[in-house]
Amino acid sequence: MNWLIHFRYSLRQLFRQPGSASRLLLFVPLSQILPILLMGSAFLSAEQANWFFYTNLAWGFISSCALQALVWLQMVVNSARLDMLLLLDGGVIAWAFGFTAALNAMYITSTAISTLLIGVALHYPLQALQVLVVMLASVPVSIGVICLILGAELRWGRVFHIVNSGLDAVLILAGVMYPLTTLGPILGNAARLLPNAWLNEFLRGGKPAELVIALALAGLFALVGAWWARRCVAAYRTNGVIGVRG
Repeated sequence: MNWLIHFRYSLRQLFRQPGSASRLLLFVPLSQILPILLMGSAFLSAEQANWFFYTNLAWGFISSCALQALVWLQMVVNSARLDMLLLLDGGVIAWAFGFTAALNAMYITSTAISTLLIGVALHYPLQALQVLVVMLASVPVSIGVICLILGAELRWGRVFHIVNSGLDAVLILAGVMYPLTTLGPILGNAARLLPNAWLNEFLRGGKPAELVIALALAGLFALVGAWWARRCVAAYRTNGVIGVRG
């Protein structure tokens, strides 16, 4: 349960950052949600604009969590804090789980508030419960991503520069902009291995089976990420050098 200690501490730390309130309540709505809302309503039908808004809203939440986590992860890896975390109960893995969960909690709060304000102001229909379920279901995905990248950085070093390209690939394969049926047989079958793809399909159709599949894949993804990170952390403990195999 050490990750809960890191979760509580990280949550307080994140909300105490200078300008955190204005960034969450002003920057997130203006830079992510409002442009998507206006763009979707400009060239899509009313029915298409609904799911376009919701899938992009969920993607904005997931990508914001991932990028913010990567900034902090890079700081930890490139400083003496990594060695300090190795000495704590639970070590780096507990911190990665707790910190990523805290980031998700912070952005869930900001996304929910800003979405509500924009929806009320523009009289846009809100499927608040469905969007909230998707954001909560994506938490294990974020944890798995951070663990995979943490392990890769310790194993090979300098992998952060490829993250943006990876997010762009997931944006396409997860069907954020359009349903999986438009990807064709090869890409479509590959996309069905991603939990985010099933979460987006759930946003479009609201079928419980799609949510169950997404949760199963998300849990598996988090477990694989934790296993990989533990293995790479153990190698770092042995070698004491980033980028050396053990």
